[in-house]
Amino acid sequence: MSRTSGARVSAGTAKARMFDAGGEADEKSFVERCAGDRHHFRFVVSPEEASDLTDLKAFTRDLLTDMERDLGTRLDRVAVEHWNTDNPHVHLLVRGRAEDGRDVVVSRDYITRGMRERAERLVTIELGPKTVRDLCASLDRDVGADRWTRRDTAIRRHADDAGLIDLRMSVGSGTASGSTWPSGSVRGHG
Repeated sequence: MSRTSGARVSAGTAKARMFDAGGEADEKSFVERCAGDRHHFRFVVSPEEASDLTDLKAFTRDLLTDMERDLGTRLDRVAVEHWNTDNPHVHLLVRGRAEDGRDVVVSRDYITRGMRERAERLVTIELGPKTVRDLCASLDRDVGADRWTRRDTAIRRHADDAGLIDLRMSVGSGTASGSTWPSGSVRGHG
């Protein structure tokens, strides 16, 4: 389970190394602790403003501290920081077994919303709130992205079983029929 790479994937010029809550991770020890685990969790932590953060590793550790508090258990994990794309990010591997031997259970809602909200709060604490310009730029990046984005998730959530969204205005409501569609989420493309 060696995560060391010859490519420049860390913020500096050195090869990327796994880290954990205390510093550089002992990969062999982590693999041994995982023996017999029924499952594990793999996450990619990729804040939009990652390159503006002071320390992506510290950010990841803070996020995990919040997650531990939310989930009520210590999370045994390793991670590696990658700066080899336009979006610096961290690959995170969390054991599926708690210290007491029970399975770690993380709800789908917490994975899709709770973690994101925690991460957004940490970014806001460090960088301040987003400006209208930041929000517009983020939306423009999402619209032009060649990947699944939060906009795609919002569209899917508002679609019916046939994949259609009713954009007709409800009488007197000022919103799309049957939904509370986020303002500015749908743009016409001529």
